Amino acid sequence: MRRPIALLVAAASLSLVSAACGSPRPASPTALTPAPSARAQITARPSPPVLASVVASATAAITPPPSAAPSSSAAATLEPSAARSPSADAFWSAAAHGVDAAGRVAVVVRGPSSGEIRYEAAASATAIDGQVTFVCHGGRAWDGQSGFAEVPGTWTCGSDALVRGFRLMGQPLDAWSPELPSDQRIRETVTVSGGRWTWTYRATSPTAGGAVATTVSLDLASGRITAAARTDPVGRTIYAVGYEASFPEITQP
Repeated sequence: MRRPIALLVAAASLSLVSAACGSPRPASPTALTPAPSARAQITARPSPPVLASVVASATAAITPPPSAAPSSSAAATLEPSAARSPSADAFWSAAAHGVDAAGRVAVVVRGPSSGEIRYEAAASATAIDGQVTFVCHGGRAWDGQSGFAEVPGTWTCGSDALVRGFRLMGQPLDAWSPELPSDQRIRETVTVSGGRWTWTYRATSPTAGGAVATTVSLDLASGRITAAARTDPVGRTIYAVGYEASFPEITQP
């Protein structure tokens, strides 16, 4: 039975896929409910894959409307950063549209466990040394470590798996299922510097065994991730995100 995919957590001596979780999933999957704080952070992103609409709504969200000047007492309590900081929802909506617009995106993982996660809009896969070891397609998943076998359960694939992986486990995933163990005490912040947004994630990971810190930087004009890294008790991992990658189309095994 396949264990949850995470590409970096449990121990460097384990294989890439089995390193992500400490115990195999049950024969009859039981849907686990992520922590309320985590579930509240996952929202449906706009259906039209048009980055311009995301940019417009995000810009509106961080630009305060004209108003009368606040009194001196009110000004003393106003936090400018709160008025200017976009939400994590806006950040990841833009990132997901960047993946969808590119068509094919490869995330090369360099760290205690290394490999490549491949994304299309609605499909994803993991490859180790160029060999595909896992496929998520059409809400179904297949483990290919010892000949492809379907993994029970309902799976989220493609760019949505990337977003949920980062926001609930602090790392990109090849597939998401409610069975996967979410991190605890998740905190997300977004800062702005010119046209670049940086998302910062802090949490406690039950699979990594301690504190997790992840940062992802995004070019808002294109919706493309320009830098991403994670630090946890296992070590430091760098994610190099390549857009318009040349891997073969992801299909059902």
